[in-house]
Amino acid sequence: MATISLGVIVKNDERLLDSFLSLHEPFVDEIIVVDTGSRDKTKEIAKKHGKVKLFEISWEDDFSKARNACKDHASKEWVLMLDPDEQLKKEDLEKIKQYMDSNKADAIALQLPQQNQSPISVPQNSLVKAFKNNKQFMYQYRVYEIIEPSILEHKKNIMIVPVSLQFHGEKSRQQEEARQEYYKKLLELEIRELPQDPKPWFELGMAYYTHKEFEKALSYFEKAVSLKSAVKIWDFLGHTYYQIKEDEKAFDAYRHAILLSPNPAFAFRNLGIFFLKENKEALALRAFGESLKHDPIDIATLNNAAFLFLRHNEQEKAEQLFEQIKEICKEKGVDLPLKTLTNWGMSYLQRKEYGKAEEMFKKALVHEDVVAYGNLAELYLKTGKKDKAREIIKKAEAKKLQSKQLTKLKEELS
Repeated sequence: MATISLGVIVKNDERLLDSFLSLHEPFVDEIIVVDTGSRDKTKEIAKKHGKVKLFEISWEDDFSKARNACKDHASKEWVLMLDPDEQLKKEDLEKIKQYMDSNKADAIALQLPQQNQSPISVPQNSLVKAFKNNKQFMYQYRVYEIIEPSILEHKKNIMIVPVSLQFHGEKSRQQEEARQEYYKKLLELEIRELPQDPKPWFELGMAYYTHKEFEKALSYFEKAVSLKSAVKIWDFLGHTYYQIKEDEKAFDAYRHAILLSPNPAFAFRNLGIFFLKENKEALALRAFGESLKHDPIDIATLNNAAFLFLRHNEQEKAEQLFEQIKEICKEKGVDLPLKTLTNWGMSYLQRKEYGKAEEMFKKALVHEDVVAYGNLAELYLKTGKKDKAREIIKKAEAKKLQSKQLTKLKEELS
């Protein structure tokens, strides 16, 4: 069974440290606590725990130096590096140990809560928190430090495990603002030291973006993307353009991000749905068009594009897409989707082709969905066929299908 050194760097963490150490101590073989200048009872608390080895270093405005010092004191096979406000549940610690014992990875990344969520679908954030005790692995960057580049540089394997970090001990607003201002100063210093590295430019952009200072964030994201073409950078550049109402530039940035993703068709469709909800219909249609370039037989995207054409009374274009969906479903041997039949029926309804609309709404009944029954009953009421409308409502009720539409129709028929 793999042995584990838990590493933690601390400073004035008396409020968090005792519970942190008590929670994790039973699952590790030693705990390396590196204090960077505490003036409270942090060190006294650390000394009370039997597995703790306490070290003191001077703080040099560099989190990586502190992390590496902590790592260098570890003597076990694996290093698990956490912060005092981070916790892992008992079952998650056991799961991590199983991955360590499997010998399938050189490092383990844990999932982080998703923040500033993208309108397009992106993989969940993850961060390496455990790694084999390899002297070649080194943390980098003064702030928002990471060890992943060093691991990958040595061609070692990182495994993302389905475990989420838990965060405790929220800071006051004043403490958080002070922390953010300090981090900005470290990032500015790092930009001067590493002007060609996109990471500090991006991180400083994120600091301004999080506080809704979008104009300031923009220049840093633009610089970051000029240094490296990466999904996350393009993605947040798109967010920023969107926030300052530069829609065309936002779309272009999102397009760059999506083309770097593993499934651009799905991501473009997601982006189209986002723009549709935001009433940016021209951009939504462009996104659906881009999606279809990568997957021309995606029924969901074809449906969404057809819906947009109908909204703008372009029935012929919508009809072409409905026919295309019909052929795809025929080849696959599946029923036409409810959404297709509903929208197709509505297109006939707009043109007062009631017979064709009835045909579509009848076909939709195969899905046993209340929407299909409601649409057909409403069509019958509209065309004066009240008995048929009552019959459809009764059939829906027999299947225990209910909706506001059916209730309203029933009241009109009574």
